[in-house]
Amino acid sequence: MNQNSISLTISICFILLISTVVIFYVSNKNLIKFNKIILEGNNHITTDLFFELINYDIDSVEFYNQDEIDFCLSKIDQIKNYDIVKNISFSYSLPDKIIVNINEKKPVYIINNQIGDFAMDSQGQILSTNFLNDDIHRIELDFSVYEIYKDINNSHQLKDLFSNINNNKLNNSYLLNALDILNWFNNIHFSNNIKSLSILEHEININLEKTKITFEHKNLDNQFARLEKIINNQTFFDTLNIVQISDLSEINLSFNNQIILKK
Repeated sequence: MNQNSISLTISICFILLISTVVIFYVSNKNLIKFNKIILEGNNHITTDLFFELINYDIDSVEFYNQDEIDFCLSKIDQIKNYDIVKNISFSYSLPDKIIVNINEKKPVYIINNQIGDFAMDSQGQILSTNFLNDDIHRIELDFSVYEIYKDINNSHQLKDLFSNINNNKLNNSYLLNALDILNWFNNIHFSNNIKSLSILEHEININLEKTKITFEHKNLDNQFARLEKIINNQTFFDTLNIVQISDLSEINLSFNNQIILKK
């Protein structure tokens, strides 16, 4: 038998041995004591919060049979009902660990307003602010549009309003336009510059530190395209003798196919 054949035989035997051990452990968990739950991928769902939500003591996790493991996993699986969680998966790390991978959404804004604070993630989805870290950028939202108040009053709970937005069941262009604008600013990596947002009957104002950007409610894509042409345009900056877009006091996009600027 040549050297290659010997190496191949050893490799196959090793794989078979490992497979046999894994199959034995997984199919005979009642013979094993699992006493560690390891979290991976979590950020906003901290370890302490995780054990509080599943009502287990972090220092006394012990499972001696499959029923106990299944019961714990069923409680862990309920965490996916919190809207910050995208999905949850489990795996075993022998001899004594259960690995829980929590795939969370990525909130980029917390929006403070008179109806109740909410968050927006990187995909433009609306979330509650439960469990969110304090380091998420906050924006003040103000609105004086009757249709927004009406939709809020028609929602039994704030989460119903969020669900209608996320599932495209809300026919409220005022609020949806504002959220589209915030999502656009996040997509161009300009979100942290926004301080506040005002929704009016005929326009939406985005306020940076020193700059007000005005959008009209219709043809948002056209307005985004016009703004994107100047927002990182060095030639444009040099012509106006400014360093960045926030050196302007006003940018008005609400006039069709025009940009009105004020230094």
